[in-house]
Amino acid sequence: MCEKKDQFCDACRRADEEEIATDWCKSCLESLCRICAKCHKRSAASQNHELIPVSDKDTIPVAIENVVLCIDHNAPAKYLCVDHEEICCAECVCTKHRKCYQVDEIEKTVENLIQSGTLKILAQVIQKHNDVLIQAKTDGETTMRHIDETSDKISQESTDLRDKLVRHINDLVETHLDGLAKKVKGIKEKLAKFDETVTDRQLLMTHYSQILTDADKIPRPIFMQNYLKIKRQFKQVTCLCLIKPSVNLHSEASKQLSTILDTFRLEDVKEEVKSIPIGSIDLTSANMKLVCELPESAMKTLYEK
Repeated sequence: MCEKKDQFCDACRRADEEEIATDWCKSCLESLCRICAKCHKRSAASQNHELIPVSDKDTIPVAIENVVLCIDHNAPAKYLCVDHEEICCAECVCTKHRKCYQVDEIEKTVENLIQSGTLKILAQVIQKHNDVLIQAKTDGETTMRHIDETSDKISQESTDLRDKLVRHINDLVETHLDGLAKKVKGIKEKLAKFDETVTDRQLLMTHYSQILTDADKIPRPIFMQNYLKIKRQFKQVTCLCLIKPSVNLHSEASKQLSTILDTFRLEDVKEEVKSIPIGSIDLTSANMKLVCELPESAMKTLYEK
């Protein structure tokens, strides 16, 4: 699909459908298929949006609008409902959000966010999580190298002993090496998948950090919209526990080969996999310390509560 440079309609993708895009909306920054483009021009909220052929998207500069429009009234969104964490227009404030406890101007809210250091704190938290991801990626690469070294060592031991045995044991050794290669391949595939996941999250954290760093360069409504989006998505991403695989290889083949004449089949290569949550406490290797002992009466009261 990438070689053909096909691009699907963003509106259809949200409905779990795949239609080839024909147009690009310079206001919404979205790809549209022929049917969605027609509906886009008929909608009162988007009838004035400029559409260009999707093939010209990369050649024609697209200007980012300085005004965010309310999706309900197609009016400039100038306020933020703190209760709902939603940007809205003046009409929304008087109708949809009139009972809300706190509704502030976007310009003042963004300025307060910048002045209060909230953006800096969030950027630091994101950067800290990004550092954890980088370290996890480094550990994954180290584990992969360790697997290669261990695999080479097991192969060499098996090969050295195989050369000392008679011809009828060659098939057993070859079967063992084949099993080892398959096991290592399977482990590498798991680690490679983990590495891809960490890389994707790392790129996402870098993107978030860049947006927050450029807060003064982005129009306030646009930045407010991006800030809320980053805040929600970062919470969702960090809630998804990322499990780091820790793998180790070991084999008893060398011992078995010394008594190969009594062996009809070599033992399979074994792997030790340990899943470690990234960014969380690893209770599997935590050191426990007794703080205090509660009397039996206190424990009984605690259980009753």
